[in-house]
Amino acid sequence: MRAQRDLQRRSRSIAPTNIVFVLLAALGLRTAHAQSAEAEALFNQGDKLMTEGKLAQACDAFERSNRADPRAGTLIRLGDCREQNQQLASAWSAYNDALARVKDPRKRELATARIAALASRRSIRRCGTARSRSTGATT
Repeated sequence: MRAQRDLQRRSRSIAPTNIVFVLLAALGLRTAHAQSAEAEALFNQGDKLMTEGKLAQACDAFERSNRADPRAGTLIRLGDCREQNQQLASAWSAYNDALARVKDPRKRELATARIAALASRRSIRRCGTARSRSTGATT
């Protein structure tokens, strides 16, 4: 009899707690879904703007998409956008950030390849700048 009463008390105190957890989880999922929907819309906007050749606006859209829902694919796309916009250091940074969060081996390979390609372009520019300084030429 006493065991039955203890069980009833426990079930009454657990039930409200479970309801609270269910409500919090539902609210959290709704927020996460809204954030990912916003991120997806911004990502799609960035793609459209890149196609139109509006690189600065496209890069901004990818940046905002990444802030809303950080993903390796978004960072790779941001790197591509920055690279096309001749922002090589920013592109390199975006690809490196993608490597820190990537799980897909294809995306890892792509980010690694882009970093290597940018490293060679950056070193060529540095050499050209150093050479022109030593000869007194202006760039």
